[in-house]
Amino acid sequence: MKIGILGGTFNPVHNGHIKMAETVLCKLNLDKIMFLPNSIPPHKELKGFATNNQRLDMLRLATKNNKKFFISDYELNKGGKSYSIDTLNHFLKDDNEYVFIIGADSFYEILTWKDGEKLIKLCRFAVFSREYNDKVLKDEIDLFNKKYKADFVLVDMENIDISSTVIRQNIIEGKNISDLVPESVEKYIKENNLYTKKED
Repeated sequence: MKIGILGGTFNPVHNGHIKMAETVLCKLNLDKIMFLPNSIPPHKELKGFATNNQRLDMLRLATKNNKKFFISDYELNKGGKSYSIDTLNHFLKDDNEYVFIIGADSFYEILTWKDGEKLIKLCRFAVFSREYNDKVLKDEIDLFNKKYKADFVLVDMENIDISSTVIRQNIIEGKNISDLVPESVEKYIKENNLYTKKED
């Protein structure tokens, strides 16, 4: 089975995450997408962030209508700081083929990650750009693949300028977020009075 791994804090999960998952699922002909929420230190939860369980709840709501989406709480249960190479090595113990989904900013930094040169050899990487048809990034990925014998592929997607940070700020300011998150997630945020405190 070919599985895409989409990691993040998902605080909250938003329409950009869902669109990204749908796009890579289709364009790379994957069987499933795994949403992999990162662990957040307890002190961050106290500053207006959602708890780990609340983030899982919102992910379940956002992904429930797509049978090809599933959630792993591996990094949440592991606790502490999670490194991509350790997480990938954990999942690569099974017989599935994995594609690790990252943004362009992560592509430029990936060699600085823990064991970066080993990490890039473990699986295929799908790279999303904030610009549609980013020829410069495509050329840089081609050069990177040749230099490091890696397998990175640029996945084009219409620009969706959404971030969890902006959503949290909009909530504090009393602005509408209905175009930014799934309806069920917006309802959950309101019912649980999430993100109403300013972040330090």
